[in-house]
Amino acid sequence: MASYPKGVSGNPKAVLNKNHIAFLTALRRALPASIPLYVNSGTRTPEQQAAALKTKRDVGDNLYKLYRADYI
Repeated sequence: MASYPKGVSGNPKAVLNKNHIAFLTALRRALPASIPLYVNSGTRTPEQQAAALKTKRDVGDNLYKLYRADYI
């Protein structure tokens, strides 16, 4: 379960490490409070990442276009 810094909200199932928390804290301080910060996801295990990519492929997303800036 995620524990977000004050002024940041997001997916309660996201897995955040200390570096995520430090970044979010600094980002919240740097941005006006009127700009909402919402976290969709945090760290994934290799297995979770593979499953996410498989899902994207299964629904027809073009993974080369999504992840390669030089894809035409």
